[in-house]
Amino acid sequence: MRVSRARVIGLVMVLACAGSWIPIAWLAAAGHPWQSGAGAAVSAWVGFPWLFAVIFVQAGVLRQPLMEPLGITFAVNRWWLLAWLLPALVLLVALLSGWAVFGIEPVHTAAQLIAHKRAAVPPDQMAQFDALVADHPPSNPFMLILYGLPAGLTFNALVCFGEELGLRGFLFREVPGGFWTRSLWIGLLWGVWSVPEVLAGHLFPHHRVEGAALMMAWCVLLSPSMTYLRVRCGSVIPVAIFRGTLLALTRPAFDLMYGAGELVRPFHGATGFAAFALLLAGLWVHDRYFAAQRLMPEHARPRDRIAAA
Repeated sequence: MRVSRARVIGLVMVLACAGSWIPIAWLAAAGHPWQSGAGAAVSAWVGFPWLFAVIFVQAGVLRQPLMEPLGITFAVNRWWLLAWLLPALVLLVALLSGWAVFGIEPVHTAAQLIAHKRAAVPPDQMAQFDALVADHPPSNPFMLILYGLPAGLTFNALVCFGEELGLRGFLFREVPGGFWTRSLWIGLLWGVWSVPEVLAGHLFPHHRVEGAALMMAWCVLLSPSMTYLRVRCGSVIPVAIFRGTLLALTRPAFDLMYGAGELVRPFHGATGFAAFALLLAGLWVHDRYFAAQRLMPEHARPRDRIAAA
């Protein structure tokens, strides 16, 4: 029996959403905040239903191979390195935009970082905090970016792999249309899946409704850049590394833009939007003027062999 493309996409979406949303609903019903231990466990879990849904549909329903058709390949090129390092560049651009537009000076000295951290310490733990700082004084705050990069390449990439296998692996193959149409639809589906997580308190605990709207827009904005990296890298793995590095640098982003509100701070607030818009513009310039084979005007198919230039 032939299964239509729409039904296949719908089945993966239903399975992925159910597997992610049910734990989120339990978290909310039980009254656990997203910042609790239970919230951390749910946050680590929510991407894995994509993995299980794709394996079930690809291998069980369609009875097709899993590896190459979904972009699980290991032909490394220089775009892999770029996918790993781009989040750090995005963060720096976001910090500059926050300084230029909102007047929020980045935290750039160890003394500033200590003062901000100290302000959040309860009085009964102040002596312990001061002793810890005396024994292990922090380095320049921008070193937090370097400290986060290895996590993006390793553990966080594994956490993000299941989600990206669904989005930039399975949906990338199944969603019809050219580069922009495909990116738009994947971004919309990604945003719909992400909304309950935000409503439960992720990223925007004090602005959940506004945060959910921002998250939808963020997914649509970022999707073309992710599609571009997916094709230039020739694999879904470096896209998971890109997402994992974003995740690893989220906490350093909060520290470096201390005092910025949830709707402003990187990566999902206004400064992040500005930085990701510039990233997309830069990728467009590369595609238009420097790439050996143009991608954005063409159909971006998983089996296309796009030049890495």
